[in-house]
Order: sequence, then structure tokens, then C-alpha cells
Amino acid sequence: HEFVAAVYIDERDSYTATREGYHRRIVVQGDRDKLRQAVREAFDYAREQGIPVQVNHIMVRVSMRNALVDSRDVAIIPGPGDEATIADTGIEWMTARISRSRWEADRTWQDEHPGGRRIAVWHPKRDTVELVRHSGPGDLVTDGIELYPYPDLHQRLILAQMPGPGDDEVRIGLEWVE
Repeated sequence: HEFVAAVYIDERDSYTATREGYHRRIVVQGDRDKLRQAVREAFDYAREQGIPVQVNHIMVRVSMRNALVDSRDVAIIPGPGDEATIADTGIEWMTARISRSRWEADRTWQDEHPGGRRIAVWHPKRDTVELVRHSGPGDLVTDGIELYPYPDLHQRLILAQMPGPGDDEVRIGLEWVE
């Protein structure tokens, strides 16, 4: 699957975008280097201006973790999921809620529909793993990242392979809810 990423880079004063300052919108399709280059330029600007940066885009966070984007000398302020980053290991560790009752219902559905597939889709911005039933031919189109393999009931951890070339991975701690 070829990834599509839209990254918005806005200089802000607290939560309000400034009229002047740095503003850029990057849309890339299947080109991680283009995404990383835009982030490098934004980090250079932040470094020169001495302004802090909050990173919300998971692919950027993974690139930082893997030292593909230099964030040294840039003040990184916490963003979604940062409280779960394991600084000592450099492993990106996100948490996501997943429904136990939906998992059980989907298992029953698959027993009744042996040709169907259960698909787990991770939505990083919502901190959730959506469970989807798919019985038709072809691929599922989603704005999330499909997880392989489908998690076992009460599984505590799953590894997400970021879309596109390379081996960027994120570990997702699964929080089972009703």
C-alpha cells in the first residue's frame, strides 16, 4: 500500500496560529523523503528562531526516533502519546483502546462467515484500534493503518508497520475496554 500523508506546519502562539511566521502544508504520496525534507526545514526554522515544536504526525515521530530527522537543539514539547514514549530505548510506544465485546462479536461473526476477514485498523490521532468485518473481495480503504496480524483477545502489545518503504515500526500497547 502506498501511503498518503498531509502534514500541516504552523507557527503558533500557544494554540493560536500566528499571522506571520512559518506556515506550510505538505501532501506527499509514497515519498517519505519529501515528508522528511519538509520536517527538516521546519525544524531548522524552529532551531534558528528558538521556538518549541510539538509533533503530532506519527510518521514524523517515527522518523525522529530512527534518527532520520534531526531534532537535536529543538525544544520538543509533549504531544499526543508522548507520555508513553520510552526515552531510554528510543522505542515509540503508543497506547490505543480496543473493544473486548466487539472482538468477541467479530469472532462469532467469523465462525458464521468463514470466508470473511477480521481487520484491525489503528487510528493514531484517536488512540483507538477499530475492529472491522470485511467479507467482500478487494482491499479495505481506510484512513487508519491496518495491523497484521489481527490481535488475540487480551493481547497487550502489537507492532505496527508504518506504510511505505522502509522498516519504521511503532509498538502499540492495547488497552482493552468494554
